[in-house]
Amino acid sequence: KKATVGQWLWRPPIPLPKEAPSLSEFLLGILGCTILFDFQYYLWHLLHHKIGWLYRTFHAIHHQYNEPFSLVTQYLSAWELITVGFWTTVDPVLLQCHCLTAWGFMLFNIWISTDDHCGYDFPWSLHNLVPFGLWGGSVKHDAHHQKPNTNFAPFFSHWDWLGGTTSSFVHSYALKGRKKKGD
Repeated sequence: KKATVGQWLWRPPIPLPKEAPSLSEFLLGILGCTILFDFQYYLWHLLHHKIGWLYRTFHAIHHQYNEPFSLVTQYLSAWELITVGFWTTVDPVLLQCHCLTAWGFMLFNIWISTDDHCGYDFPWSLHNLVPFGLWGGSVKHDAHHQKPNTNFAPFFSHWDWLGGTTSSFVHSYALKGRKKKGD
């Protein structure tokens, strides 16, 4: 509750234009914000796992659960909540997005973060819909909670591929619980 009020008070004033963004502007704005946020969080997450003091002081609380469920997405230290909230708020401003796009990005970010921590491998989850394994999803993030020095990117998979921090999904409880076709 306090974080929401703080974010509302801190957010730079952005006027509400008379025109809504076009659908393509809306979707491309959310995609741009997601890519930027994903890169920022990948670096932040990597540093907080590689530097022991940062991990112990700020990020370890999130890893008290090695089998995540949806509420774990918000089980954070104040520093982590402020940092993530800062990027979520500032990235749409940096990319000069319409305020409706900024709000859409915030909702999308919460939805995807919750899905990543849900512990389930739903057929309709984005990692099952986005081709070529470009989206990590709950299976990859679940594996991160099993093997904490891997899979740092919150959404896309390419940062972990490029950084050599990707891990196989076999460590995921979500994947182990998924029924195969024909079962």
